[in-house]
Amino acid sequence: MTSHWRDCAEWQRQGLKLSTTSNQAAKIYDAVLSQRVSMYDDPSVGGMEQSLKTLQAADPQFVMGQVMSVGMSLFSTSDTIDNNPELRDKVNALVVHADKSDITPREQKHVDAINLYADGKLHEATVKWEEIVAEYPTDLHAIKQVHGSTFVVGRPQIIRNVVNSALPSWTTDMKHYSFLKGILAFGFAETSLFPQANKTAKEGLAVDQDEVWCRHSLCHLHDNTGQWDYGIDALQTTEAHWMKCTSFNCHLLWHQALFYMEKADYDKVLEIYDNHIEKTLKDSHSMLAKRDATSLLYRLEMEGVKIGDRWEDVYEICRPNIDDHCFVFNDTHMLMSCLGAKKPDVAKKMVNSLRNWARDKSGYYYQTCMKTGLPICEAFVAAADGDFATAVDLIHPVRYDIINIGGSNAQRDVFNLFLINAAINSSKPEHQHLAKSLIHERRALKEDTPLTDRLMSRLMAQHTQ
Repeated sequence: MTSHWRDCAEWQRQGLKLSTTSNQAAKIYDAVLSQRVSMYDDPSVGGMEQSLKTLQAADPQFVMGQVMSVGMSLFSTSDTIDNNPELRDKVNALVVHADKSDITPREQKHVDAINLYADGKLHEATVKWEEIVAEYPTDLHAIKQVHGSTFVVGRPQIIRNVVNSALPSWTTDMKHYSFLKGILAFGFAETSLFPQANKTAKEGLAVDQDEVWCRHSLCHLHDNTGQWDYGIDALQTTEAHWMKCTSFNCHLLWHQALFYMEKADYDKVLEIYDNHIEKTLKDSHSMLAKRDATSLLYRLEMEGVKIGDRWEDVYEICRPNIDDHCFVFNDTHMLMSCLGAKKPDVAKKMVNSLRNWARDKSGYYYQTCMKTGLPICEAFVAAADGDFATAVDLIHPVRYDIINIGGSNAQRDVFNLFLINAAINSSKPEHQHLAKSLIHERRALKEDTPLTDRLMSRLMAQHTQ
């Protein structure tokens, strides 16, 4: 085992006692956690997949090892206990095992939080993780769980506040200090605290130039503030630092593609898609790559760019997840793949499946789906049918609720652009007024935005008075 991973004694010395007596399990647990927050496969432990197997073999009864494995399945956003009986059994077995085992109070809270999350009680689970961080501010696992859950529920202020409360207990020489700075900077950027975001991300990079979460937060800062050229340059000149993050580099390239799209450099956008995003999609089939690919192609089509046959491959890769309904944000992107590939019957069947899945059920997932996710999906289907007026009437009333389906400001901007484009194309005069209002609103938030200028030009060209 690599010596820099923490053994049982080191975990206890840091106030984070583990119930396992296996030093190998303790070290591999640390290795898995480290790879998870760093978004890369460490060859010294065989990468993430092998590490999880080694962790299980080292101590099959290790509660935090089971919490890690089950939690990663849940946070993949492509698995729930509703669609995966094996995962349900693992969660139940974890709860029963924890009840019968001599584990620490901290570990029990982790089990409780995972059980709440698996049961669809996302906010309650997040509160439980917040409680862990309040009592154990150096518990990186709990901090990472809060980070994941706040993305799912669209509440960046939570990760901002939780990390701010934990940081006084950290020092710059502690492993993954820069990760905390990175996700804190993201929380600042997502809540429009841009000077703090810039300062915090750069403080993290001063400690570790390879910290991908600091790089990622700067992408959001540049997007939110309309610094397109600076965003492109910041990624190009630091590529050696973030391209090694094999689980996340594709997403940073997606951000880079958005910067080029803003400048109407569509050839460069397609080059990034063809050389990187599509390749990652085909190699990994990861949900993140599916969302990046569908969103980028859909935005290009709204810009009038011819996609060719690219949608066919995307649809085939997304098709197994069309009826998963694990995460409403995912559902909207799976629907884009159906519509992009010109599969209207599949798209309508998917919307019906989503409606039937969520109807008459309680819990955050189901309520968010019925209130916000379904109107979004129905609006996209209506627009694909050429009924832009209905599309506007469906999505406009829920636009302030869209944050609840999860994702970031940059990711959810596809819905803002969809609404504006639908309003431009609608035959209703009131929708044309709405389009103009939304464009002015967009320009007020980002003064230097060529894409917004193009939207206004399109509106004026289609509806000259």
